[in-house]
Amino acid sequence: MPTAVIILFWTLQFIGFSLDRLARAPEGESWSTIQSRVIITALGVLISLVMLKVLRSSASLSFFKRALVAITLAMVAAALHGVINMLVFWTINGPPPGETFSFEAIAPYLPSLIFFFSWVYLAIAIFLLSITYGENLLQQERRIAELVGEADRARLSALRYQLNPHFLFNSLNSAASLVAARRNRDAEAMLENLADFLRSTLQLDAEKEITLRDELALQSLYLEMEQIRFPHRLRVVKEVSEELLDVLVPNLITQPLIENSMKHAVAHSTRRVCLSIIAREVGGKLRISVKDSGGNAGIITGNGLGLGLQNVAKRLKIHFGEEAEFQAGPTADGGFESQMAIPSRRGR
Repeated sequence: MPTAVIILFWTLQFIGFSLDRLARAPEGESWSTIQSRVIITALGVLISLVMLKVLRSSASLSFFKRALVAITLAMVAAALHGVINMLVFWTINGPPPGETFSFEAIAPYLPSLIFFFSWVYLAIAIFLLSITYGENLLQQERRIAELVGEADRARLSALRYQLNPHFLFNSLNSAASLVAARRNRDAEAMLENLADFLRSTLQLDAEKEITLRDELALQSLYLEMEQIRFPHRLRVVKEVSEELLDVLVPNLITQPLIENSMKHAVAHSTRRVCLSIIAREVGGKLRISVKDSGGNAGIITGNGLGLGLQNVAKRLKIHFGEEAEFQAGPTADGGFESQMAIPSRRGR
């Protein structure tokens, strides 16, 4: 729509100037004059489209900074349009009688011409600023709506996972086995972790982010249960510095990554598997890696990402747009690694 309005504006400008010249000085109108006016009109369209592109690319700036960008663009555009306007008309139609074609001859005419086009481009800049700002608001509203819907779906998926009969069966069966082996303290610890994990998950507000500290605490409850289930097959290593614990992340965003390693590596290996959770801050982004050593489970082959990892990629896309990164795949040592990067924002 902005492109169509820009073209319409300059078309009307062309028609208006042409009619004005025909009314006031018809003898001065010629094919070369019209040709020059067409070129300058096309120039106006091109400059306006460049302004539109620049303002759209500055969507991350505050409104005040975007307004300064718009004003600056208008002034530069007016100066450029004024200079090229004179060059085109004097090149095609020749200079006025008694004048020679040189920059010194053109210079006296430029201030009034640039002043006129300054108002033209200021009007265009204000229009484009309002349009692009409105577009950003609509995009944010759509993203918020998508985020709310995705958060609700993620919460339902999380609840379905927590209440998944296989998950509960494995946990309770492991607890029963511990009791039968007279490892009552281990069984009690496992059931307490299970209860804490379920309770914490049910209390999560699906629409809000949580700190990395809380996210890791939730996953620790889960991993402690898995370590009781696989006491000789699972070793957990965390490399997360203290200053990153207040960074905000979508809740349960690492759960599918850890679950993927548990399902495909730990559960199928007879050797110990090292599961590493690593967090770094690089270039203003929080980068989280969940990596397993694979044990002797073998590399899982297949086309694309599994459903859980696809959901992670989708959630990151909706939360952070193009600022989010996600990739996952086998490692050279036979393991599997999932990596994500999100804007580093800290909670209060």
